[in-house]
This record gives sequence, structure tokens and C-alpha cells, in this order.
Amino acid sequence: NITVTDILSQTPSLSIADDELCEGEMIELNVATIPGGADTYEWYFDDGNGLVLLETTSVPTLFIDNATFDDEGVYTVFASFGGCTSQSSNAINLEINNILDQTPALSVDTDLLCEGETIELNSSAITGNGVVYEWFFDDGSGWIPIGTTNIPTFFINDATLASTGIYSVTATVGGCTSNPSNAHDITVTDVWDETPNLTVNNDTPCVGDLLELNSTIISGSNVSYEWIFEDDNGNITTTTTQVP
Repeated sequence: NITVTDILSQTPSLSIADDELCEGEMIELNVATIPGGADTYEWYFDDGNGLVLLETTSVPTLFIDNATFDDEGVYTVFASFGGCTSQSSNAINLEINNILDQTPALSVDTDLLCEGETIELNSSAITGNGVVYEWFFDDGSGWIPIGTTNIPTFFINDATLASTGIYSVTATVGGCTSNPSNAHDITVTDVWDETPNLTVNNDTPCVGDLLELNSTIISGSNVSYEWIFEDDNGNITTTTTQVP
């Protein structure tokens, strides 16, 4: 006996490039190769109100540009060859949100600085086109934005004591903004974290002898050394040098 049917014997297998997208991104649906091929593919969408035919294509891929929240729902596809149409494929559920699927990692050049130094904040690089990094600061009063950059680095020149606090960063690609990065605590102080050690070439010199004072070398750029002398009468004199 010969049975004639209009049901294609192969059921399409549907996949999606990414089932969690942000607004503005592209939806890409793909059907695995069907043995014997197919003439057409009918793509359906259901947002909870029933199946709606989106498009019919001759290729096993469907692209939907500039996804919106209205595109959130369930997708299926039917394949046809000759006069036969397949059963429905598996269903793919797509979610649209505004959360970027990458979270930046924040690092700092140093977390202890003196007044006047430069704070350098660095984010891990986020993939995508037109990435914008937004930098945040909290001095204990709540998070406030302090700037945006197109590169994953942010500089704060001439740091002050008011720059002491917690820093974080987010990244935005298209319509998607990441969760906040880890937070970094930075302290700006007017007390240097190195204490010089003073030595003298002769602590019992005679009148007319050369007295040589030496400080240990302090790390950093533009270091100045202030030499202080107090005589028996309490009179104080100071001298500043650029060498120790």
C-alpha cells in the first residue's frame, strides 16, 4: 500500500543565537539542515495571544532587526517541501531586557593617594560597538555619576580629601546597561605613607666642619625635602631641597 500525506516527515529543529537580548539588538533564528531540504520556512510568534505568522523565507534563517519588548515571546517554525509541510518545530522563548550580559571589573592604579595626585580608574574592556562607560562615586551619601568615557579608563586630576570614597562603573552598549562593577575604596590623604629616616655624617662636629644631613630616598615624582632646624632658643628655620 502507498500512503500519500501532506505532512513532511522531517520536523525542523529551531535554535536562536541568543535568547536574552536588549532593546535594539538583532534576533537571529536558525533551523538545522533538513535531510532532503525544504522550499520554504514559515516563522511564527506567540506573545501569549496566539500564533502569528511573521514571515515566510526560502532560507533557514530569520533576522529581526532592532528588537523591542514587543518581540518578547515564543518562536516556532514550519518547513515545507513540495506540497508537504512539517510539524511545528520546538519552541524558543525569547526575553528582551535592558541588562547587558557583561559586567565590568573595576581596578585602580592605587587606592591610597596624597592630595594633588591623579586617581586612575580602569574597567575591563566590554565587547560591542559604541561602548560607553559611566563612572560613579559614593562618599557615604549615596552613589552619584561623575563622568562618562568611550574608553575603559577614567582620570580624576588633583585629588582632594573629598575624593575619598567608593568608586564603581557600568557599561552601556546600545540599549543595554550592565550591572555595576565591583566597588573600590580609595583614600586621599595629606599624610605621606613613607617616613624619611635622617642620618648625619658627624653628630659632634667642630666649628667650621661640614655637616651633612641625609634622608632616605622617598619614592614618587616631584619629591621635595623640607629640612627643619631648631636652636636652643626655640628659633626654627627651614630649607627645602629636591634631593635627599
